[in-house]
Amino acid sequence: MPIDIILDESKKRLQELFEQSKGFDCEVFLEKSGKELFLLLAARFDHDLRQGGFAQFFYNMNGNFLADVEDMLIQFNAIVAHEFYVQAVKACIANKKDYEAFLQSDYVSENALKNDLHAISLDYLACHVDFSFEVRDAICGSSAD
Repeated sequence: MPIDIILDESKKRLQELFEQSKGFDCEVFLEKSGKELFLLLAARFDHDLRQGGFAQFFYNMNGNFLADVEDMLIQFNAIVAHEFYVQAVKACIANKKDYEAFLQSDYVSENALKNDLHAISLDYLACHVDFSFEVRDAICGSSAD
């Protein structure tokens, strides 16, 4: 199958999973496990990174499921995404005070960590490795059921 068709299928599947999870709060994610959780986290990761980068992703996750996200990136063989995710996590750990302030903020307020996360996002995007391409094997043909 041509790669552009596979990529389109992967993007479509990630969008479907994101739509399924939009109304979920943290409690619903806690009820999920294994591949079902990883698929939903992959959809959230993909959506947030395309919309606002790592800053939006970390803000929306509000400190939840960060280890699960790393496990998902490793299991789904998202090598490039994982590399930059680790950089983003390290930035949060190194700036714990700014991280906590950022999570408590209205998102638009100035925050040094948010700026660092935006810079990491720009570097990630400059690699031109689409997340949906990296996770295509895990996403395509899989079901959250």
